Amino acid sequence: MKKERIVSLLVIFSITLVAVILVIFMNNEMNLDIQSIIISIVISVVLVFYLTGQIRKIRERKYGIPTEDEMSNRQKEIAGNKAFHSSLWIWLGLFYLKMYIENTSTLLGIGILASVILYGIYLWTIKLKGTRDE
Repeated sequence: MKKERIVSLLVIFSITLVAVILVIFMNNEMNLDIQSIIISIVISVVLVFYLTGQIRKIRERKYGIPTEDEMSNRQKEIAGNKAFHSSLWIWLGLFYLKMYIENTSTLLGIGILASVILYGIYLWTIKLKGTRDE
């Protein structure tokens, strides 16, 4: 099972990488602008965090440590709550910026990316500092 999971992760990573390269070549974007570089960096960072999390879970299963417990679920719940409320303010600001920016797909991408980044930041800080009800 462990080897199958690692192989499936590598297959997913490889397919994603090949798809991104094909899209770049099909659009003939050989000259990379700053937006393409930022998107590539964000995708790479998300993939690295995902893969390291999956590898950590595999190691924990190997040593018999439960991968999910009540505290980690509570931390995810608190981080999700804070990120949701913060993202409401971000979406409000983006709707205000819509008057000045014509490309709505860019605003949509910024909003989704900001929500994901906020969740990651909140989860990281909660894991470092802990919750108030510990």
